Amino acid sequence: AQNQRWLGWPTILKGDADLLEPSNAFYRMHTASAASRAKGMGAQGVVYPEPIQVWGLTWWATPTGQCGATHLKYAFAMMLEKAWVALHGHTTLNKDISADMEWIKGTVRFFDSYYRNETKRLTGNELDSTGRLSIFPANSIELLVGAKNPIEVVAGLQRITDALTKLPVNLVSTDEKKYFSQLLQILPELPLGEKDGKAILKPAFSWKKEYNIWELPELYVAWPYRIKGVSHPGTAQIAQNTWDLLPKHRAEKVTRDYSWMPVAVNMAAIGNTTEATKRIQAKLGNFNPQARFPAFFGPGHDWVPDHNWGGSGMVGLQEMLMAADPYGDGKIYLLPAWSTKWNVDFKLHAPQQTVIEASVKNGKVVSLKVTPESRRKDVVLNPNFGM
Repeated sequence: AQNQRWLGWPTILKGDADLLEPSNAFYRMHTASAASRAKGMGAQGVVYPEPIQVWGLTWWATPTGQCGATHLKYAFAMMLEKAWVALHGHTTLNKDISADMEWIKGTVRFFDSYYRNETKRLTGNELDSTGRLSIFPANSIELLVGAKNPIEVVAGLQRITDALTKLPVNLVSTDEKKYFSQLLQILPELPLGEKDGKAILKPAFSWKKEYNIWELPELYVAWPYRIKGVSHPGTAQIAQNTWDLLPKHRAEKVTRDYSWMPVAVNMAAIGNTTEATKRIQAKLGNFNPQARFPAFFGPGHDWVPDHNWGGSGMVGLQEMLMAADPYGDGKIYLLPAWSTKWNVDFKLHAPQQTVIEASVKNGKVVSLKVTPESRRKDVVLNPNFGM
């Protein structure tokens, strides 16, 4: 599923609802099996495992339908991200997601019901001692085993649950809105920490073991969930601290930005123009001399041609040019991580069915068209650029 997401994400800002549709349709067509899997795990809703195959089942399946690999048994975060993709496509492209609402809502209901049951089994109570939902046992993507409240799960649950309270009643009923509003109040808080006297994001509240140290779950808070970063001014420093203070053994891996890794996207999302500029050139400039076509990127972690390399590179480029929280304050942040040395002409789609067309020459925005014009007041230009 971490590979599959790079087929859907690039289509939204470039305005291609037709190419977004297969990403939504894949999850929609497997709703029944995902609901059956959740039921087999004693939960409500739906559950899509991380190593999901084309027919909706998992690799190395156990009797419950979970993956038998230790580092993937409780790896369900990607279904939250896919729900976020669908919700993002709805507000940006006005894409009809009425047929997708069952599985989108079901991803949240699964976490609520499954982990209430697990916490009660372990402690006798459905919620933790603070009255919040406890996501344990869990994996943090493929990085952590035996994790409690992994950050990408917490961030995803917070954003999706909040978005569901804001959708019209034809998509989320009044009773459902009440349920999601109540759930929002008891979701775990982001796992935060401190290192060298600086605030940082932790991959989880606690964990037992690290597995795949190529992973960087901490910065899911910046992208795709936009809780900390350029679309919320004044919040990006904790994400930058986290990047700067990564443990050495992990930093050696995650800074390479191969294949499916979203590091170029992350750097754009926290406004680190220097890193984003360097990484986007490396990512989109990747070339395998054994391949016939230049865009046959790789090899990375998995295969050639590597669509992940191109997909994550496309998103990184988009994020350097524009950032907007799909269910936030309505602001559109223009050129948040773009180099003043680069000229560009672009057209991108923002939330609330808004289209931004701009031209940048020699560090100045020489033309800007916002459709509809009423949204122009919401555009926030990087102060490094003039008009």
